[in-house]
Amino acid sequence: MALKANEQSCTKVWIFNVLLGLCLVIALLFHGFFNKGYSFILTSSPPSEGGDSSTKKGQLSVVEGPGPLLEARGKVVKPQVNVKAPWVPDNTTTLCPLVPPQLVGALEPFQDAPSFEEVVKLNPGLEPGGHFHPPDCRARSRVAVVIPYRDREQHLRILLHNLHPMLMRQQLDYAIIVVELAQPTEFNRAMLLNIGAVEALGLWDFQCFIFHDVDLVPENDRNLYTCPKMPRHLSVFVDIFGYHLPHQMIFGGVTALKREQFYAINGYPNKYFGWGGEDDDMASRITESNLTITRDELDVAKYRMLQHDRDWGNDPNPNRYKLINTWKSRHDKDGLNSLQYTIQTVEFRPAYTWINVTIDKDTILKVRTALVRVLCVAPSFFDVCSGGSS
Repeated sequence: MALKANEQSCTKVWIFNVLLGLCLVIALLFHGFFNKGYSFILTSSPPSEGGDSSTKKGQLSVVEGPGPLLEARGKVVKPQVNVKAPWVPDNTTTLCPLVPPQLVGALEPFQDAPSFEEVVKLNPGLEPGGHFHPPDCRARSRVAVVIPYRDREQHLRILLHNLHPMLMRQQLDYAIIVVELAQPTEFNRAMLLNIGAVEALGLWDFQCFIFHDVDLVPENDRNLYTCPKMPRHLSVFVDIFGYHLPHQMIFGGVTALKREQFYAINGYPNKYFGWGGEDDDMASRITESNLTITRDELDVAKYRMLQHDRDWGNDPNPNRYKLINTWKSRHDKDGLNSLQYTIQTVEFRPAYTWINVTIDKDTILKVRTALVRVLCVAPSFFDVCSGGSS
């Protein structure tokens, strides 16, 4: 009996080792496959009259124009079909100067918070939805300033009081896009930035995005919000950090990317609910895609942070380090191609465009691929299986 039991035990160990070996071989094959840069994108066809969108599988191909970003969305529900921006096209043929002539350099940021209507009066030429283009020359950059938002009206008024005159002096064709996540879902900054970028291109032919936290105010108008050759970290030196860069692998606060760059890296990850982690994940995506994060000098890239308490629904994400450590396994499948959200409202308010959205957290966290399911045969050996989703 003892001999028979020992034989059975050895057989089980042998079977386990064979299965483990197969898992390792499969993992290595997939690892090599994905590291060659293949990306499978879930795209959506244009919404039907009812607002629903059917989906199909496509392949990532970086081309000029807004089309790829608009098509790279996952499931999007839009109750308002064919929303048109009330903005006047710029028909000027003469390009604006390479260096805007009205820049003043170092600024003392406004601390008062005028009403949005007052902001418009203070900035002649501003169109509904917070859009502007220079009246006497053609802007060199068409820029969507995307602000992730929830319940920070005071800060938004202060920020726009500072931003609008600065961006006008920089002679940009720009619009302010405020993306608000409806309660009670935990705040997801990265996903709101993805949504803002995609939806902005449905309104205007923007060439690049400025992703802008609502509590950071620039202190120098020579910190240009133009389209960068490489991804640009704008808010390098912030007062609360003693005007020092916390660490090199950070890409948060205020950043700039061309739309082609944003598309090529699959945008931001969507799984970061709560505070922290998405900036480091994004920096890794950029460098892994053979792009370089650029930064300006101390006297230019300075920002002041507006004081505030911790927001409701934005507590530190307990899973942020786990997500950061597994960013590479999710890069090609967590981002623009896995977006799922519902647009509640699009409004062209006096000083900005407001997009209100809802997100189903459970749905976003459950998005997985066949690869992850295969690897989870031996969960203790693969970090991508930890936490129940990847």
